[in-house]
Amino acid sequence: MRKIVITMVVWAIASMALTASAEQPGWIDNWSSYYPEDSYICAVGYGRSRSSADQDGLAQLAAFFGTSVSTSTSVSTSNAFTSSYNYSEDSYRNLFDSGSTLSVNLSNMVGTSFRERWDNGKDYYSLAVIDRKKTKEYYYSQANDSAKSLKQAFNMNMSEISFVNFYLVRNISDSLVKYDEAMRILSVVAPPLASLAEKIPARNEISSLIENLKYNAGVSVECNDEAWDNLSDDFYSLLSSHGISIMDEDSRFVISINISMEPTDVPGNDLKFISYSMTVIIRDQVQNKNIFTWKCSGREGQYTHDAAEARAIIVMRKKLNGYFDQKFSKAFNL
Repeated sequence: MRKIVITMVVWAIASMALTASAEQPGWIDNWSSYYPEDSYICAVGYGRSRSSADQDGLAQLAAFFGTSVSTSTSVSTSNAFTSSYNYSEDSYRNLFDSGSTLSVNLSNMVGTSFRERWDNGKDYYSLAVIDRKKTKEYYYSQANDSAKSLKQAFNMNMSEISFVNFYLVRNISDSLVKYDEAMRILSVVAPPLASLAEKIPARNEISSLIENLKYNAGVSVECNDEAWDNLSDDFYSLLSSHGISIMDEDSRFVISINISMEPTDVPGNDLKFISYSMTVIIRDQVQNKNIFTWKCSGREGQYTHDAAEARAIIVMRKKLNGYFDQKFSKAFNL
């Protein structure tokens, strides 16, 4: 009998402990008592799992910035900025479209974290928090740095720009994206600070600068030979590895490629030969002169002309990735 009583007492104490631990914490219904609104922006997420609660918390924070804000259950508070904007040759135009919507990625936004989590085994809660102080300091600096970069871009001398400087188009576009994102975040986290941030040049001026830079730093390719279809991917990949972008539209620099392959059989030899040559010329249309020339040639033999031609293409591909790349890199300090 005594053992039964002791057992019941132990069970009662355990039940009381479990009941106490299952009590809902105060921050769920009144987070501002724990995280003052002048220092934090908070949202209580709810779900049937931890991940769904986290997602709901971020989604509620997203509402402060607008429906375009992307969310993720993986929140990082590191100082590494990751832009959600991916550059393509024409996508920068979206930055000047009044109807476009900027995306702010909360999963990478500095100052965002989950400060509290609680569940009773069935209901899950997460407190997603934006630390106003940490966030405003980082993005105020980002806005000013981006504005300075955009202003400095207007000091470039276009006559000194070449196709190896196309990365400048990306830099300007990225600076504009970072500025817009920083200003969007500051307008929510610290509105007075947003008004104090450095201003940027007019959008139409930045657009004109990018168009001018795209022409002066752009390069197009001309080649109508059928063999080019087998070499173009390697050539474009090589240029891309040096940060050079090929433009479909008119540009200052033009790369002209001439490929010739002719049967040149040798009397008394059973093999079929193809003599090949490839010439690459880069022309500056503004200065109206060739600024780079490279040529390779040779002869390849196989048992059929088609096989010899295929072999010649393989050899030209190797020379493009070898001899051409070496001379090209040296000529333009790549």
